[in-house]
Amino acid sequence: MREKLRKFLIALAKGTALAAAILVAAWWIFDAIAVRRVRGAVQDLEAAGFATSLRRLARDPAPDWQNAAPIYLAADGLFTPRAVDDTETADAIDAALDGRSGEDDEKRYARFLSNSCGYRSLTVEERRKVRDWLEKNAFAFDLIRMARKRPHCRYFTIHDPPLPDLAPDRLPRSS
Repeated sequence: MREKLRKFLIALAKGTALAAAILVAAWWIFDAIAVRRVRGAVQDLEAAGFATSLRRLARDPAPDWQNAAPIYLAADGLFTPRAVDDTETADAIDAALDGRSGEDDEKRYARFLSNSCGYRSLTVEERRKVRDWLEKNAFAFDLIRMARKRPHCRYFTIHDPPLPDLAPDRLPRSS
């Protein structure tokens, strides 16, 4: 009985090893076929003129005189986010301004100041704070208007992969 069990376990181990070897071989074969197909598909896309790398996907840098990104960055740096320090008043202003989604800030502030919404409910002091805030940010709004007239807005250009270890020529290749 013991000898039969030992023979059975040896046969089971051999069968398991053989099955594992067959599975690994099948995996290698299917991997090689898949890699070949993917490379062929990428070559077909390249031949058709499609970009297949980060370098080819990146747009050409816009000339400085056409690029709005630096102007938007300058406006963002100059912009003072709150009209008032008082949270309650700021929340009231934000609620009044956020009444219509999709409206740009300039229209929302103009509507707010035109008494068609919550501006009337503000105290004289709060109104002064809002006007001061608008005056403080006037140059930022001017920069935004200027930036809108530029034909391009490109903050950066991808020239190299972010991590050198991920460069396509350093990735492992299956043959």
